[in-house]
Amino acid sequence: MDTNELLALLADGAFHSGERLGTAAGLTRAAVWKHIRKLGRWGLEVEAGSGRGYRLTQSIELLNGKSIHAALSGNELFEFDRVDVFVETGSTNQYLLENPPTRAGALRVCLAEWQSSGRGRLERPWVSPLGSGICISAGWIFSGTPQNFSALSLAAGAAIADVIAQHCGVNVRLKWPNDIVWGDCKLGGVLVESRIESHALCHVVIGMGINFSVPDAVLAELSDWPAGAVDLRTATSGADIGRNALATKLSAELGALFSSFARNESARWLDRWRGLDYLRGKAICVSSAVDSLDGLADGIDDDGALLVIDSAGIRQRVVAGDARVRTQ
Repeated sequence: MDTNELLALLADGAFHSGERLGTAAGLTRAAVWKHIRKLGRWGLEVEAGSGRGYRLTQSIELLNGKSIHAALSGNELFEFDRVDVFVETGSTNQYLLENPPTRAGALRVCLAEWQSSGRGRLERPWVSPLGSGICISAGWIFSGTPQNFSALSLAAGAAIADVIAQHCGVNVRLKWPNDIVWGDCKLGGVLVESRIESHALCHVVIGMGINFSVPDAVLAELSDWPAGAVDLRTATSGADIGRNALATKLSAELGALFSSFARNESARWLDRWRGLDYLRGKAICVSSAVDSLDGLADGIDDDGALLVIDSAGIRQRVVAGDARVRTQ
């Protein structure tokens, strides 16, 4: 037995004696303890009870690759290549950048319970305990760069917001360029990366990280936003929304998004994004590596650039940067 198998046994949140765990796996109790320690390195809190054994303090619905594969294979909106599900990996985005779909116009998906090198925009680390988030990357190869490619990140946010509304009953908003917001707290984010392959093929990966059910102490450290981070457990008041079901629907929606962009149909996604714009009308500061701009957020243009009305009343167009709401 390896640590992954031990995790599967403990995922129900019930106590399991070290003796029974060892017997089931043919391991000594010392070996079982070694695997328990690795669960701690993954960010899981394991309780050891005298005479009762071990249990996770919070049960986990582990991702089921077979069920996700079956659901995506039957989707009529796009071709499906394959899905890879890992307990542990460096970065789902990096994995798909290195392992693209086997053919153009087909969706490949990678999911992970825990990422050792997860990242967001500007190479910021994105880390959460194993099983507490939804880490998905979706890969696609376009035959040439699609029209309005710069708007793909915003369109992905709109697609994710729609799934969360429909599946979880939670209305989120979107903060330019890639944050998912509930209330004034950060729920998740999107990262789009691309490579131009041979024969002008454009290999694109959309990655997302969503806080699903994160321990309170960890959640408090996940974001530097004034109001902090939030998870779906809080936003849904603890409703049982099904981690596998949500991961499947998110993957399918990204497949539909890719297929839509391949047909140059970006306008509807941007219209949807505009209806969820968290920043519009707010006083903001947009910073980049070279300068910063203060002003009033005034939506986005058809290419996905942020529009800001500066102190002179002139509308400025911002294509890249980090936007923050000004508190004073």
